Amino acid sequence: MIENFILGLIASTIVGIALWLFLPRGVVITRSKPAKDDYGEPIPDSWVLRNESPLPVQILRVRYTGFSTIVNETLRWRPLTPDQLTDEPFDAMLDSDVGGGEVLSAHESWRGFRMTPGDGLVLRMPNNHTLEVRYRRAGWVGIFERRTIKIHGFA
Repeated sequence: MIENFILGLIASTIVGIALWLFLPRGVVITRSKPAKDDYGEPIPDSWVLRNESPLPVQILRVRYTGFSTIVNETLRWRPLTPDQLTDEPFDAMLDSDVGGGEVLSAHESWRGFRMTPGDGLVLRMPNNHTLEVRYRRAGWVGIFERRTIKIHGFA
């Protein structure tokens, strides 16, 4: 009888630890529009991607498609690096409520780029473009987690 109880306790503990490791726990980037400038005025054609979770988020990939990516009448996805995100036709800057935000133009890839809780990414989207941001929970426990958020530029 006691053996069954101990075996059940061990099995429950193993399952609980496995679920804790591999299931997402509230990692979320929200989007809102429009962004506001230092005076509280809305910035036209802008979005804010904010890390609303209590955990840091690692951005894995950013890509876009739109009018400028049409090849042979087919829309193609093109990758976008952090240093390209600050160039035309996009305009981006980090908005950090907590502090310690990074400079986008200093990164050539998304590897190692993290958004701490409360940090935001302010984006001005060109017309007729869609931006896709793929992210996960930072650290080794987020290896199996993948989430995606899309932003559509004004048509």
